[in-house]
Amino acid sequence: MIDILEEWGKWSRHDWGTYSSPLYSLMKQHNPEFSIGWSCDVPNITDDEALKVDAAVAELARVSPVLANILKLKYISGNSLREISRYYLTPLEYPAQTSLEWGHKDKKRVHPQIVARLLDEAERCIGGML
Repeated sequence: MIDILEEWGKWSRHDWGTYSSPLYSLMKQHNPEFSIGWSCDVPNITDDEALKVDAAVAELARVSPVLANILKLKYISGNSLREISRYYLTPLEYPAQTSLEWGHKDKKRVHPQIVARLLDEAERCIGGML
């Protein structure tokens, strides 16, 4: 299941080379980051398979937006479990403490293991839909 989600993530962020604007094209030619990394990471998934996964993620988002966002942050954005817990779940779980510094002694944090459990649940949901 993880392989198809990883391929779906590559498919979602793949640079298909479609026209957007002359300025974007110029930036692409002169910025080395456009020619390495994700843009060259060609997905090993058909459009039909990717669209099925996309539809399953959209259905999951309708039922549980948090699980769908965790999937997207992991597989499309490439965030680690720690980054997801720190920048996404902690502000959701403890909104009153968002003004506190991350190192503040009273700040509550969501542990990355909780993100791992939620990610497992999201992957199982997607697996059940496919």
